[in-house]
Amino acid sequence: NGGVWPNGVTYGDFSTPEPPPGWVLVKTVANGICGSDLHYLQGYTRHLVRDENLPAVLGHEAAGVIARLGDGVEGLNVGDRVALEPLHACLELGLRPCPMCQTGNYQLCPNLSIVGVPIGRMIPGGYGEYCLFHNTRVFKIPEHVSFEEAALLDTLACTVHAINLARPVPGDTVAVIGCGIIGIDTIQCLKSAGVKDI
Repeated sequence: NGGVWPNGVTYGDFSTPEPPPGWVLVKTVANGICGSDLHYLQGYTRHLVRDENLPAVLGHEAAGVIARLGDGVEGLNVGDRVALEPLHACLELGLRPCPMCQTGNYQLCPNLSIVGVPIGRMIPGGYGEYCLFHNTRVFKIPEHVSFEEAALLDTLACTVHAINLARPVPGDTVAVIGCGIIGIDTIQCLKSAGVKDI
């Protein structure tokens, strides 16, 4: 309808996805709301979304409990409490590894698909009752970590990556513009790096 999502968010029934070999079905317990989700819903990024990806189950900042294992999954069990990394590249998608994946830079893969993001290959996300993740993107969480905290793994990973690129050292002065969850994570990571003047 003119390139804008009809009615913003709607509720709908979808079949529970079956995990293919190497994949895990996770019952969603917590999922963050990313700024990019709002952009999709407001239609700002509609030109990036392929029609065949609609309707889309959004949500890429997820945590939950493993409900079912695909064939060949080892080291994980039904009932495990898990945090989830949404990036899926050549190896997880069953493709021949591209140069980026071969060098370990899968976040730059031209075939990159992100769970719950309707760009690339659509993989149902954490706004649904169940979501799918490749077993290499599933991480067990200890009992003292809440699902809400575990759902922040994606935002924390972005922040840690930024700190590693910037390489601040004690004595540096760093400005953090904006104190959403990324900004708060950045402040915590800077403190962990020994930066006091933030």
